Amino acid sequence: MTDQGTGVPRTPRRATRLVIAPHVGDETLGCGGVLARHADEAALAILAEPDERRREQFLAAQLELGRPAATVLGFSRHRLGEDMDLLVGMLADLLTAVQPSTVYLPFPSNHHDRAVAYEAGMRALRTPYGYGARRPVTVLAYDVGAVEVADYAEDVLWTIHEPLDERDVERKCAAALEYGSPLAGGLRRNAALVGQSRHIAWAEQFAVVRMSAGPRVRPVREAVGGRR
Repeated sequence: MTDQGTGVPRTPRRATRLVIAPHVGDETLGCGGVLARHADEAALAILAEPDERRREQFLAAQLELGRPAATVLGFSRHRLGEDMDLLVGMLADLLTAVQPSTVYLPFPSNHHDRAVAYEAGMRALRTPYGYGARRPVTVLAYDVGAVEVADYAEDVLWTIHEPLDERDVERKCAAALEYGSPLAGGLRRNAALVGQSRHIAWAEQFAVVRMSAGPRVRPVREAVGGRR
């Protein structure tokens, strides 16, 4: 595992929050607000190795987000999931090293690589002799493509929110622009609409996959899009 900043192999540091993304870009669109707000206590795992251009974009986006600790596992994007046992084992090792209380996984829809990342993350958390067997972890799902709140999946309860301030939202938008993402333009509006439903200025929302005792996230009764 390599430090995405120095290029030096290293053991990932501990963090209270771990975002798992199949490839660069998804971490910003799905959890950019969380990463910006909690950069000092967040870690990030990217499954697929980016090409040179995407790596440069990733490093620039990380600077915008405050440089949360990032690890790239190095799998081929086009062959992601072909060796699930290896992927699950590497994620289980990462969970043991990071010891998060909350794990963020991509909602398994639209794209094969996001479904692979979700399945691998859940299997790693359930590894009999791994991290998941020793300590309960809250697992939340993020939706990369739902920049318009109506796009949230109808059969999912999006009942967790992360309050953000305007600076967090600005940093998320700036990071998305580093990727040249066509979705970047809707991120600010989406954060405002999600926040409005919670009677705050800005927020990101997530679906509960598994809730442990004492999570560092806020459950709510109201949700934007999907089921309420």
